[in-house]
Amino acid sequence: MRNWMFISIAVIVLGGGTTMFVMHRTSTALSPEPLSPQTTSGIFASSNPLLTATHAQLDRWIRPFCGPLWLSDVPPKDNWIQPEPCIQGVIDGVENDIKIKVTSAQVSDPAFKAHVRQVYGAK
Repeated sequence: MRNWMFISIAVIVLGGGTTMFVMHRTSTALSPEPLSPQTTSGIFASSNPLLTATHAQLDRWIRPFCGPLWLSDVPPKDNWIQPEPCIQGVIDGVENDIKIKVTSAQVSDPAFKAHVRQVYGAK
């Protein structure tokens, strides 16, 4: 009886240790990209940072359920997705990631939608 107890504890400890090791290696392998150049005030000098975002940055900024808002041709008023939480999610994601405050007008800009479609390869 005691042997099974020790074996069970050993399996749990080894499984937990292996999980921690794998998770640590995964988190260090997925380090964030270097930040885009910024002025000293933390605001891009002449461009919207959303229009130069990479695929990885967009993955971090756009909530998974909001992707169709920018990738579909359906107008937001006819879409089942509520645009306000998605827009706020992008604003918060950009601010948390690269410490730049963007406006809802920048997020709602058709140029941003075109950039997202180009980056993700939507037709």
